[in-house]
Amino acid sequence: MLTPLEYEGHAGLADDLIRAIDEDRPVLIDGEAGRATMELIMAVYKSAAEDRTVDLPLAKDDFFYTREGVQARMPHFYKKTGFLAKFAKDEIVLASSSMK
Repeated sequence: MLTPLEYEGHAGLADDLIRAIDEDRPVLIDGEAGRATMELIMAVYKSAAEDRTVDLPLAKDDFFYTREGVQARMPHFYKKTGFLAKFAKDEIVLASSSMK
């Protein structure tokens, strides 16, 4: 049986950030972990779009490494959700926060 998670979802991440500041410790999930998660998700999209297995890490010149590459290779994904249009160059926008 798995131990219940102390932190879950966005509220858990925010709570951990506040606790980390109060306790002068690193956060449990940092930017590097977030980037690795996004890379895994992009690899899944690439695999589906190209109907093949892909290797990690994605190369920085891979089309699926950038917003523009995803838009060019997966226009049906972009047109359905539209949330990729809200990405600024160096900003992550959570789809759930813009979907009502």
